[in-house]
Amino acid sequence: ECPVIVEVGSIHGAHGIKLCKKFDNSLTMIAYEAGQENYASLVAGVEKADVPIIARRAVVAGSDGSVNFYEFVEESSNSVYPRHHNEGRHLHRTSNIRSVSIDTIIIENDCSCIDLLFLNCEGSELLILEEVLAKSELRDKLGQICVSFHGGRIYLQEETERSEERRVGKECR
Repeated sequence: ECPVIVEVGSIHGAHGIKLCKKFDNSLTMIAYEAGQENYASLVAGVEKADVPIIARRAVVAGSDGSVNFYEFVEESSNSVYPRHHNEGRHLHRTSNIRSVSIDTIIIENDCSCIDLLFLNCEGSELLILEEVLAKSELRDKLGQICVSFHGGRIYLQEETERSEERRVGKECR
């Protein structure tokens, strides 16, 4: 079975495209992007590069349902947080987008595990980690998690530190 890599916050799919090419398409690459224009760019990039990336449009937020999603003129700034209030971003649109959990990603993509979960989702990182930390059976299905944090900008630094303390506390038990 091929390794499964899930990228959350893919934007244009550049990371996934490079990985697929480097490893001769011998992996399963699943890319999640919630932004309307970014998702269209992801799909176009995958088609142009002719790589077998599975592109999905949804917010990965640690739970299933829907969330308000803020899309900004600065395309790499899209987030579940209204960043225009405290960061001076230029809001392009707000929409209600389907949100999915990591459990749902595994089910919908018919994979038994995720070998690498890459999170650069401009604010949903803590929501996803909360789901992972709360479910031991889910942790058993994850090989590695690579997280790009934006603590102190998108969400309060204290919230990031509390999440880290919970993670360390659970590992020590």
